[in-house]
Amino acid sequence: MSRYYEMRCLFLFVIYSSAVSLTNSVFVKILGDDAISRDQWLVQKLDHFDQSSFRTWWQRYHTNETWFNVSRNSPVFLLIGGNHRIRAKSVAEGAFVEYARKFNALCFQIEHRFYGDSRPTEDLTVSSLRFLNADQALADIAYFVQQMNVRYKLTSNNRWVVFGKGYAGSLAAWARLKYPHLIHAASSSSARLQAVTGYSEFDKNIGGVLSKVKASCPEQIHQAALSIQHLLQAPNGVAVLTKKFKRCNSLDPKNSTEVSFFVNSLASHFREAVESTLSTANTTHHVTLEEMCSLMVDMKLGSALDRYAAVHSLFTFGNLFTSSKCKDDNFNDYISKYADESNFDGSRVWLYQRCSEFGFFPISSSNSSLFGSLVDLQFQVDICRLAFGDEFDVKRLTDGVARTNMIYGGLDLESTRIIFIGANLDLWRDLGLQKSSKRSAPVVMLDGVGSGADLNVPSPDDPPQLANARETVQKTIGKWLFNSSDTFH
Repeated sequence: MSRYYEMRCLFLFVIYSSAVSLTNSVFVKILGDDAISRDQWLVQKLDHFDQSSFRTWWQRYHTNETWFNVSRNSPVFLLIGGNHRIRAKSVAEGAFVEYARKFNALCFQIEHRFYGDSRPTEDLTVSSLRFLNADQALADIAYFVQQMNVRYKLTSNNRWVVFGKGYAGSLAAWARLKYPHLIHAASSSSARLQAVTGYSEFDKNIGGVLSKVKASCPEQIHQAALSIQHLLQAPNGVAVLTKKFKRCNSLDPKNSTEVSFFVNSLASHFREAVESTLSTANTTHHVTLEEMCSLMVDMKLGSALDRYAAVHSLFTFGNLFTSSKCKDDNFNDYISKYADESNFDGSRVWLYQRCSEFGFFPISSSNSSLFGSLVDLQFQVDICRLAFGDEFDVKRLTDGVARTNMIYGGLDLESTRIIFIGANLDLWRDLGLQKSSKRSAPVVMLDGVGSGADLNVPSPDDPPQLANARETVQKTIGKWLFNSSDTFH
């Protein structure tokens, strides 16, 4: 047994006697690392769909009872955790909390199985990860709702509303779809509803963001990418690339995985910088989009390829003119973090979900693509195969994506009392709803903001459209909660 599980089991055994046990469930409170709310733990079923299995695990959650009236009509708001570790402050601040304050709601936040400290198994072998999928996660939500209804003596008048953004936004919509008798309404922010194997629009959207920084920036990147493709076929081209990009070893142009990894690493400089800039987590990137695009359009630095290499040098060495150093991006090192069966930082876990049920792989497989044609779906599938085994091939990915869309409906999801919030700077927006004619499932689109901005902590500096969107969400939820003329089911 791992050291983590030894300590967890010992600690929970010591405090087990003070736990609240109801209908074969156990609830435990432990001081959280945020010192805002307390970590709490619910005994969950490992496999909700195998009635012969009695294996369980501890799911982490947080509670905020500040405004709960315990009245006949007090609602219950649940913030769903996605592919990340949850933080207790999420039930203490943010738009979700402001909605709860408005409606005197009881607040919960739950952590997704296999993320953060919610670890159903001791390791992340493929055998263990078979219990990781959206179906089980949604069943966790349903079971959680049932247990809290018992614990707080809630009735059908205490209506549950679920919230989430990104992947968790999808789960919010799907929870309302799959368990309408438990979930009264949902707020789904920047949800990726349509599973796809490869997602070429990602780089198109990256280019759209960069064009707002410098109009010609995307085209210069594109020309540099095409130059790389040309040099890989030229007699002395590999030597040119080795020198310009300060590689220690030459590329093998016949090794498609090595070539794709090189090209993908260069593209990642721009992808990660754009994602960081648009992030709702207020993260910072050490190289700004302005700096990157200023380099890409600076003709004094030479050809488009020279300028592309300058950006790479800035990312890799911290400056443009390091001639005495060299560095290779190591594909084996890259794979090792995904192949590590003890790595609970989330990277292996999320890759497994993508390889088995969602896809969502950015691909660049056409000469018209921003980064050229050398990062195709096969490269992404090879990563799945090396991380999880040969059975994780194109067919398994394709079948998993098809199954997800069949079960949950993709962009044709049919449900009621779901409000979808999208953003025109969300790089994944093509996989979510951007318009709707249904009163029972309206869409609010935001200009000038990135994914999940509506759930951020409200600020006086927020653009008017963001404040207006939150007001629309609040009014819509209020109507669905308390309007007796609501005929949606």
